Amino acid sequence: MNRLPPLFGVLFAASLASQASDFTLLATPGTVEWGHYAAGIPPAITVHSGDSVRIQTLSTCGSNEQLIAQGVKAGDIPAYNDAVYKGYPEKDKGPGGHILTGPVAIAEAEPGDVLEVQILKVEIDADFACNGLRCIAGFCRWSTRTAGIASSHSTDKR
Repeated sequence: MNRLPPLFGVLFAASLASQASDFTLLATPGTVEWGHYAAGIPPAITVHSGDSVRIQTLSTCGSNEQLIAQGVKAGDIPAYNDAVYKGYPEKDKGPGGHILTGPVAIAEAEPGDVLEVQILKVEIDADFACNGLRCIAGFCRWSTRTAGIASSHSTDKR
């Protein structure tokens, strides 16, 4: 009879430790990295194994002004786009063009661990996309085409 309370305490503590939490990581000037992703960057968020993180990402199609010039309606541009393009410090931009939300750290992970990441859902909050082409880089690096941005508008709201 004396063993029941300690055993209950151990089981209760174990069940609390295994409860997963849900987090949201928004794309802001302070939670994105622009043009680089290095091991020394402090995490934008730290979670535990089993937690779920909803991560907001940002298109690299350009600033609001650039998008409007390409024919995107101002009302179709996500509200957070302007804040990142205007608020991210120019001095912190890396050599690449991609804007990456994160990094996300796993509290229990150690160097050498293999992590399983499951993408549960992809939600699109913009009805446009773009792809940049240059004659010496990207998918068409053998092409002699000049630089440009192709913009595609979709009415398909899947």
